[in-house]
Amino acid sequence: MDNIIEELKNRFGDKILNIELGFRPRAVRIKKDAISVVMKALKAEEPFKFNQLLDIAGIDFLNQTPRFRVVYILLSTIKNHRLNIEIDIDEEDTIESVTGVWIGADWFERELYDMLGIKITGHPNMKRILMPEDFEGHPLRKDFPVRGLESPETRYAPWDKRRTREY
Repeated sequence: MDNIIEELKNRFGDKILNIELGFRPRAVRIKKDAISVVMKALKAEEPFKFNQLLDIAGIDFLNQTPRFRVVYILLSTIKNHRLNIEIDIDEEDTIESVTGVWIGADWFERELYDMLGIKITGHPNMKRILMPEDFEGHPLRKDFPVRGLESPETRYAPWDKRRTREY
């Protein structure tokens, strides 16, 4: 695994912000505008060969700048290595889609948009996936109200066998 970290430093040294070696899997923080170049190399080129994108996670650091961290969790089944690629972004920033590299990123990127409001450019179908299309806000943000937003939405009340606005 150390040879992979060294090769990353050699190839993308100007794009790397931080390398965290104390944890397993290793975490490499890169500049947000380098995501597609780095991801393409990590998937296809030697000595990397990370052939699976396991997940994309979003973290909200409320009251910090930048506010969000996006973590791409990669696995190489060929070489039996794991690696986390991290990028930091602000609320108004956008990141490039990696669906051109890993088609499985489709769902993960839509979930990032839906739950945290992270904007992704170049995605083939960027729309809400878990919340209704007319839902306001992003429920996994730390500033989202605990009880949710006031909604004119009605619910079915099985005890009255009718639709009601009371919960």
